[in-house]
Amino acid sequence: DVSAAQVLQGEAVGLLVRYKGINWDTQAEAELTKAWVERDPPFKELLENVDGSIPPARSQASPQEQIVLAGLFRAAVQAQKWALAIKMMDRISVFRAPPPRGRILIDLAIAEVSVWRAKNEKAFDAVTGMLLNAGQQEEREISARVQAVRACERCMMAAKRIENMDLVEDAAVILWNLGLPLLCDAHRFKIHKSLQKASEILTEVQSALSKLRVMLHFEVAKCEVAQDILTKGKLELEHASQVDYTLSWDEAKKVAAQQGITIPDDDDPSPYLRWLDSHIKRNHNMLAWKLALYDEPSDPADIAMLLIDQVQATKASAHVHSSSLLELKFNLLQKAFERLDSRLEELVASYPSLETEVPPRPLVLGSVEPIKEIPRQAPCTVEADAAKRDAAADSRPPPAKEVAEAQIKRLVMLLCEV
Repeated sequence: DVSAAQVLQGEAVGLLVRYKGINWDTQAEAELTKAWVERDPPFKELLENVDGSIPPARSQASPQEQIVLAGLFRAAVQAQKWALAIKMMDRISVFRAPPPRGRILIDLAIAEVSVWRAKNEKAFDAVTGMLLNAGQQEEREISARVQAVRACERCMMAAKRIENMDLVEDAAVILWNLGLPLLCDAHRFKIHKSLQKASEILTEVQSALSKLRVMLHFEVAKCEVAQDILTKGKLELEHASQVDYTLSWDEAKKVAAQQGITIPDDDDPSPYLRWLDSHIKRNHNMLAWKLALYDEPSDPADIAMLLIDQVQATKASAHVHSSSLLELKFNLLQKAFERLDSRLEELVASYPSLETEVPPRPLVLGSVEPIKEIPRQAPCTVEADAAKRDAAADSRPPPAKEVAEAQIKRLVMLLCEV
C-alpha cells in the first residue's frame, strides 16, 4: 500500500529528528520540509512567500496524514527550528479538525512556540504603540508560560482519555520544562492546579518518570504550604518520599559530573542516589512540628528551625512599626543563634571521643531451628558487588560519630540561614 508506506516514512522522519537520528544542525530542516511538502504541496508556496501569507487552499490530508504532519511540526519545535515551526503552525491553522492524537501533538508544539515567541520576539504596546519595556516584556513571557502550562495540562487529560501513555508523559515533561522558571514564591501559585493535576495523572497511570513525579509532589507541597494548607502539604511530601527514584551509582556520578561535582569512590553514595530526600525530610520535619499542637521540640536544631521560619513568615503591617518589626526579627534570630552555637560547641567538644563503630548486638537463640531467609527480602544496599554489599551492613544503626557529623552539618546549615 503506497499511502501506508508514505505515512510510515513521514512518521520515521519525525521520530528520527526528535531522537537526533538526523543531525539537527545540518539535515533536520531540509528533511522535515521535504517530508511535509510531499504530503501537503501548498506548503511550498507558504515557504516561498516573503510576506508570509497563508495559501488559501485547504489541506485534503487524511486523518492519518494529519497526525504525521503534526508529528513533523512537533519534531521541528524539538529541533528548535523556530522559523520553520512558525510556518508549519500557520499552515496547520487551515487544516480540518485533526484526530485527537494529532490535536494533542499540535497543541504541545504551539505551547512551546508561543513561549519562544514571547521570550524572543519584540512586541508593541496596544495603547501607545511603543516597544514593551523590560518589565512589560517579563510579564508577557510569564503570561505566555502560564497559558502554555495550562495547555499542556489539557493535553495530558486528553491523552489519558485516548489511553496514549507516551503522549501523557511527553505532555508532562513539556509542562515541567515550560513551568520551571515559574517555580518561585512569586509565581508558583499561578500553575499550582496544573502541577497538581499532572502529578495526579502520572500517579494514576503509574508512570515510570519517577524523578518527575517526585519533583511535582515537592512543588505542589510548596504551593499548599504557601496557602497555609499544612496537612495537605505534609501529605504531598509523604507521597514524594514514597516514590522510588533511586539512581544507580553510575547515574549518580554522571549527574554529579554535569554539576561539576566529583564523587570519590569511597564516599557514602546515599546522598547522591536519592538527592531530594534531604529537602523532603527537612520540609516534612518543619510541617510535623507546625502541626503538633501539644508537643514542643527539645532539639536545639528544631527550635532554631522554627524560629527562622517565624522570622521569614513575619511581614510588615499597618499595626506594627518597621523598627519594632526589625527588633522582633533580631531577637528571634539571636535566640536561634545562641541555641545553635551552644549545641555546636558541645558536639565539636565530644566528637573526638565518639565511637566510630557500632558494637555487635548479642545473639539470642530462641529456637534450635536454623535461621531462614526472609522471602522477597530487598538487598540491604544498591551495591552490585555481592562482597561489598555484605560488608556494607546497611541494616545496622549508624555509629555515634556518624550521627554527630550529620547533626553538625545541619547546625552549620541553620547557622548560615541565620
